[in-house]
Amino acid sequence: MLYVALTRPKEKLILVAAMRSAAGVVKRLLPRAECPVPPAVVAGCGSMAQWVLLPLLCRTESYPLRQAADMEAAACDNSGIPWRVAWVDGAEYCQRRRLPARAEELACADPAPTFDPALLSFQYGHRPKRAFLPN
Repeated sequence: MLYVALTRPKEKLILVAAMRSAAGVVKRLLPRAECPVPPAVVAGCGSMAQWVLLPLLCRTESYPLRQAADMEAAACDNSGIPWRVAWVDGAEYCQRRRLPARAEELACADPAPTFDPALLSFQYGHRPKRAFLPN
């Protein structure tokens, strides 16, 4: 599936990866990064994002990732179409919302969303012609 997704775009491909301790992941992958990536290294990856990071770390465009991980600049191959790489620190998105401390604040809070029972009656428009039930 990843191969299909990476080989079909006609103009632009945008990949987004979210991971805990991303700087640590980059530091662990960097010594194993090469292009092409050996199958044994790919087999040791924990996610598809790491599969994409391995060859990316061999390119100079990986500078934002290396900088976030306090690693040296890449002196590597930049053949092919250039990549645009950005690092977004999600720490600000991970902070929990503050709960109201008093009853007055609860009264001013947004009301809970209402549930629409009609949503439970949805039926998928395409049914199989016959069902297969194993014995």
